[in-house]
Amino acid sequence: MKKIDFELGTVQKTLLFPLSGKAYDAESKKPILNDKKALELYHKLMPEDRNYFKKYIRSIGVLAFCERALIIDNTIKDFLQRHPKGKILNIGAGLETSFYRLNQPNVAWFDLDLPDSIALREKLLPNTFKNVKYIAKSMFDESWLEDVGDIKDGLLITISGVLPYFDEAQVKEFFNTYAPKLKGAEIIFDVISNMGRFFVTRKITQAGMSNATLDWGITNPHDIEKWNEHIQFKKSYYFLQHSSFRNSKNIIRRFISINNSFFKIGQIFHFKFV
Repeated sequence: MKKIDFELGTVQKTLLFPLSGKAYDAESKKPILNDKKALELYHKLMPEDRNYFKKYIRSIGVLAFCERALIIDNTIKDFLQRHPKGKILNIGAGLETSFYRLNQPNVAWFDLDLPDSIALREKLLPNTFKNVKYIAKSMFDESWLEDVGDIKDGLLITISGVLPYFDEAQVKEFFNTYAPKLKGAEIIFDVISNMGRFFVTRKITQAGMSNATLDWGITNPHDIEKWNEHIQFKKSYYFLQHSSFRNSKNIIRRFISINNSFFKIGQIFHFKFV
């Protein structure tokens, strides 16, 4: 298979990490997510050295990427049950394949990312759906509000593997800008503690992406509530709580799961704009 050439900015290139993790999972004997579309994309992008990222993404990383996707998938399903005509906005879409996993062909779906990432997405995942729209803009470009349009029937914003690359001031600016303008919308995103930020940045650097450092760490979701009166906390989830870790006979795996819960290294936050 011929390798597809592509160029991405340093941070955008990190989309290869979750894609690789999902591909490795799909090839495993007991997959968690079993994302065949991600595996297909991975074959197209990295046929020459398909195991390149394996030395950086151990079993812990594979599980974390898949568990993050699974939690967000389940949140989308729950949201659409409550809001059958609601819209989904996937910020930092990259090569995320949640739309294909969820089998919700009629949902109004928006994939937003920087122009180079959307260009790669269009090359690998050409949009043939009338209800799906690709938005080649920065998340800080307020004009995407017009692209999404009316949200009277509900809006769920998903942001996966993006916010930790910004500093706290930028993340705060994002929330303070959009929370008052998107009342009633919900948002779900992953975060990392300062302890976890150190170790993950090290892995990213070792993979040749030295400029893609994680700058924002947080453990308490209620700190975000203090930023704006329009931000309301709903729920948080811990990483590495899947049964393959939590109930594993392997003591090290169980210890990692307990350790993550205790130190709140990796979490997913769910908020509502009120």
